[in-house]
Amino acid sequence: MEIRRGISFPFRFNSRGGVAISESNYYDDAHTKESIMQILLTSIHSREMNPEFGSAIKNTIFQGNNPSYDTIAINYIKEALARWEPEIIVKDVQIIREKSTVTIQVTYTNRRTYKTTSISIPVGGENNE
Repeated sequence: MEIRRGISFPFRFNSRGGVAISESNYYDDAHTKESIMQILLTSIHSREMNPEFGSAIKNTIFQGNNPSYDTIAINYIKEALARWEPEIIVKDVQIIREKSTVTIQVTYTNRRTYKTTSISIPVGGENNE
């Protein structure tokens, strides 16, 4: 069985003081969810060695409560996930605005298991801007 490995997200250290590694088999969505979060919460041009990695959602998602900006942000999300996470098929993306928080909900299907799952990612608000 193939194992997916990568640096855990959010970045943290393991009990030995080294970089924590996320491991999962292709039938476990834990690494996939970390990957989705990492892609969406990383701004384009923020990585010196890979400036194209990430998404441009922060450029639009905080422009105000405007359906036009949400439509643009949803397109950015779909483009980023299609490019950087080949193990999923994005089924739906919603931007949920409640009071002072913004949450992205992504519904996707794992290409290997055909299991459909959702992940909610808080991207802004009083406690996590």
